[in-house]
Parts: sequence; structure tokens; C-alpha cells
Amino acid sequence: MEKDNLKLIWKMGVNEDINLYSDQELNNMIIKCARKSMRKIHPGWILRTIVILVVALLLWQISTADGNIRITILRFIILFILIGSMGAMEWSARKMNKYHFNMGVKEWLKSRIDKLEKSIQLQRKYDIAIYIGSFLLGFGTYFMYNYLMNVSFNLLTYIAIFFGFILYLLGCRMIVRKHHQKVLRHLQELYNKLRD
Repeated sequence: MEKDNLKLIWKMGVNEDINLYSDQELNNMIIKCARKSMRKIHPGWILRTIVILVVALLLWQISTADGNIRITILRFIILFILIGSMGAMEWSARKMNKYHFNMGVKEWLKSRIDKLEKSIQLQRKYDIAIYIGSFLLGFGTYFMYNYLMNVSFNLLTYIAIFFGFILYLLGCRMIVRKHHQKVLRHLQELYNKLRD
């Protein structure tokens, strides 16, 4: 909707009925449109809610520990990994959306496009390492937790969890790539409109 409004504004000379906008209003509309698009590649409220609930659960389990120090240490490690990962994602989102008023909108958009292209290249370069590391961390944590809790080994459960992690990571990989490409295309369209 806002993208269509921007297209109409850029075609102001064609239709005289459209109110003229100041440069500042146009810049604010473009920045708002770009930020709205970039939200698709940042953590959403569902992920944030899940992380908050898991952190609360871990804190509750740590505070009501049964005396098993190894389980408590494992819970602390999981807690720090979750908080660190979420903090890094939030920091990245804020940094990506930050606009310096001494910078032109066109230059700001170009810098966002460059950062997004660099991020996509890094994902392609380290894709396998990231997902193998994520898999080993997730599956290893599950295995270690069961080992420390003295849960009996059930091969079918481990196979189901193994393939569940793989399917989950492949799904995440596909969604992340799709969102990054879509946002990149949208930012490039906005930048091309500004260039014309």
C-alpha cells in the first residue's frame, strides 16, 4: 500500500490533483517503507515471545534446582546462548534500521542494500558451517540433557529428533533466504525510483 503511494508521488507531474510533499516528508515516507520491509529479516514477535518464555522457564528451573550441578551448568549454558543470540539479533536489527539524519536517504538506502548483499554473500559462504554448527549445538544439547538426567536411550526418539532438527534447519534456511532476497529486491526498487 505504502509502496503504491510512493509510486504515485513519484509520478506527481502526471496528475495535478496530488498534493505536493516536502522533501522531508518524502524522505520520511521512503525511510518508513524501507524499515517496514527490513522488519521481515529481523526476529518477529513470535520468536521473541518464545525466547522470553524459554528464558523464564530456564530461570525457574535454575532457581528450583534439585542439587544436580551438571544440569544447572547445562541450563546456564543454554540460557547464555539464548540471551546472546537474541541480543545479537536485536543489535543487528537496530543497527540495520538506524538512520543518521546527516546522511541522505539515497545514500542510506544504498548502504542498507550493500549490507544486505554482504549478509547474503556471507550466508552463502558459511551456510553449511552455520547449519551444521546449529544442528550439532541443538542435537548435542538434547543428547547431553538426556544423558545428565539419566533418561533411558530410545533409538526411535533420537532418530525422530535428529530428522526433526534437520527439517527445522532446512525450513529456516529456506525462509531466511527467501526473506532476504525479497527485502533486497524491495530496497533496490526504492533505490532505483530515487535514482530516476
